[in-house]
Amino acid sequence: MYNEEFSMFPLTMDCPINPFRVRKIRAGESDFLLHAIVAMASQHLAKQTNRADLTLQVYDHRSTALRLFAQALCQSDPFTLLDGLLLIISLDLTQSALGTWGIHLDGARRLLEAANALKISQKSARIRAQIAFLVWWDVTLAFISREDLRLPLSYLDMLVEHGDSPDWSFFALNGCPIELVVAMAKLAKLASIYEKTQQMQWTIFDRTPVSHVITEVKDFVNREDATLTDVGLAEDDLDAKRDRFHCIEAWRHAILLYTYRVFDRPQDSKALRVINHLTRVTLDHVRCISRRSFIQKQVLLPVFLAGSEVSHEQDRAFIREYCKHWSAAARFYMFESTRFLLEDIWEDWDSSTRESYWWGLKVGLSNGYGGRDESSEMPLQVLLG
Repeated sequence: MYNEEFSMFPLTMDCPINPFRVRKIRAGESDFLLHAIVAMASQHLAKQTNRADLTLQVYDHRSTALRLFAQALCQSDPFTLLDGLLLIISLDLTQSALGTWGIHLDGARRLLEAANALKISQKSARIRAQIAFLVWWDVTLAFISREDLRLPLSYLDMLVEHGDSPDWSFFALNGCPIELVVAMAKLAKLASIYEKTQQMQWTIFDRTPVSHVITEVKDFVNREDATLTDVGLAEDDLDAKRDRFHCIEAWRHAILLYTYRVFDRPQDSKALRVINHLTRVTLDHVRCISRRSFIQKQVLLPVFLAGSEVSHEQDRAFIREYCKHWSAAARFYMFESTRFLLEDIWEDWDSSTRESYWWGLKVGLSNGYGGRDESSEMPLQVLLG
């Protein structure tokens, strides 16, 4: 049941090489992987049936998987460990958008280095797909936290070099084209530098690289559009094509929205008008994606960025319903925790302070949604990818 159904839930759509689909498990050698699979399956079944005993099984098997995973770090094949780590991160996302994601990604870096993954990935599409998901989590985490990437850029460069394959693509995995992922990686790096310069009295941030990225994003050509002239010619499902188009446009405009909020603080009246426009366009594209398609699930981060800017109750109601629906349909609680974060942002939202009040005051290592786990003193971060 896990490989046939539940392994597809993190993806935009199933593809021949699914990095969450587990290969043959060898008893005794990869027991951590078995417990992680049972925990993930129990999570989905618990959401389906509302059974409390299954919820308890999730925690029990997750705890066992983590313990066995830690014990296996110096003994097991690094690629089996990589299978397990992907499952553990995905399992944690079913519980909350808030977690020790940086710790996980630091571990992923060590595993990839130990496995000589860059070299082996040249001949393995599966390894490239696994690296792609880790890179995606790294980029989206750094993007929101305005911190530098944890994985070397050489992994992203390798993925760009190989491009999409018939077996998987960045869009099939995450709903975002690799060109926009590259733009987000650049902006995360620049945002990290910008945040540091804000703390330095005599340092001026050079905005030129940001302007270059903005131009790249504006000029990006979305090839998924389906017009009236395509109806008689296309063999593809045009509804699915339109969903892909709107998903990509939601990401593209959300990235532009990010640049105006992160790099132009405080905003003047012109910048606020641009923010209002990009917010409207982003949410319009999200609304146009059919709920029947898992594609709409993949725009949580654009929904968050746009949702942080809205004041009208109708827009907020749409966002609440989006998060509730996909929390239930995808069985990932990160949607609900995102809704709670937005409610907190909205509580202090005021039109008179919009030039300085923004989501970054709530999301980051120095505030309540990016502080430390009191029980373990580990740094917590928000992951919306």
